[in-house]
Amino acid sequence: RSDSRQTQRKSSAPLAVALLCSSFSSQVAHVTPRESLLSELGQGREVAGGPVELYIHEDVLWQDASRVHVHPSSVSAREKIFGSPFVLFQEMVRTSKLYIRGVTP
Repeated sequence: RSDSRQTQRKSSAPLAVALLCSSFSSQVAHVTPRESLLSELGQGREVAGGPVELYIHEDVLWQDASRVHVHPSSVSAREKIFGSPFVLFQEMVRTSKLYIRGVTP
């Protein structure tokens, strides 16, 4: 019986992610591996778990993007691997850089 519950949880996970992202659409950052950026330019190859860059999109069409950094006080500040190409954040702060805090891993 626990196998059927696990299967049910796994099958509903994408729905939960979709609902969270749509509910917090103004608080979603896009995770882009740096190696992907380099490979697009033909200068490197993608390596899982490498450094990432985070971007927020300030318009509905996702055409205008700003780079953000995870705030050093955030639990996810040292994360290298994210389970999704998107993360949710609670708060955005501008000091010397544009930071996001309360980031989902």
